[in-house]
Amino acid sequence: MQGLVSMHHFYLCQHVGFGNQYVYYDQGGTSLGKCEGNRYKKKTLLSKVFNLLGFHTLHSHFYSVVEETGDVILYIEKGEGIKSDFQTFDSDRHSLHTFKKTFQLDQPQVHIMDEQGKKAGALKGDLQGYEIELINEHRDPIMKVSKKRLPSNVKDLSSAGDTYEVTIKEDVDPKMRLSLLAFPVFYDILFFRENHVPGS
Repeated sequence: MQGLVSMHHFYLCQHVGFGNQYVYYDQGGTSLGKCEGNRYKKKTLLSKVFNLLGFHTLHSHFYSVVEETGDVILYIEKGEGIKSDFQTFDSDRHSLHTFKKTFQLDQPQVHIMDEQGKKAGALKGDLQGYEIELINEHRDPIMKVSKKRLPSNVKDLSSAGDTYEVTIKEDVDPKMRLSLLAFPVFYDILFFRENHVPGS
C-alpha cells in the first residue's frame, strides 16, 4: 500500500464524535492515516471573564499527521491570535512552510512562504468552501481541494463531518507535498470556525 506522503489523490474527512479527527482515505476507501491534535488557550482571569460573557478566547493549535503505521510525518502549529500564521514541520521538526492569512479587498487570502521566507505559493478560488486551488510561485496549479462526499465504498458511520477531495500534482517538490497534506485542515480552521478542529 502506498504511504500517505506519496499519494496524489485522496479524501480527507472530519470524523465527528468524542475528540474529532481528520482521516485520510485513498480512492478505494482504505484509511491512510489521520490528523490529530488539539487547541489550547491560556486560562487567565480575563479569558474567564470573556467566557462568562459568551465570547471565544484565542487559542494555539498543535497537530500531527500520522500514517497508519503510527509514524508521524508532519507537525502543524499555529500561535494565538487571528493573525497568527500556521507553520509546518517534518518528522524531525525541521521547518517546512509558513501559511499566512491576509486580506485583500476584504477577502481572506493565504500565501505560502518557504523556510527562507520566500513566497512559494498562494490560494485562489472560492474561499467559502468548495472549489479552491493552490498555485506555486510561477502561478502554476499544484493542488486542488473540493468539498465532496466520501466514496460510497467507505463504510464509516462516524464520518459525518466535512469531506474534501484532494489532488496534488505529481511533480510537486517533496517538502511542499508534505506541507500540503495539512492544507485542508487549517483551511477549515481559517475560513470556518475555530471549534471545527481535530481533537477539540
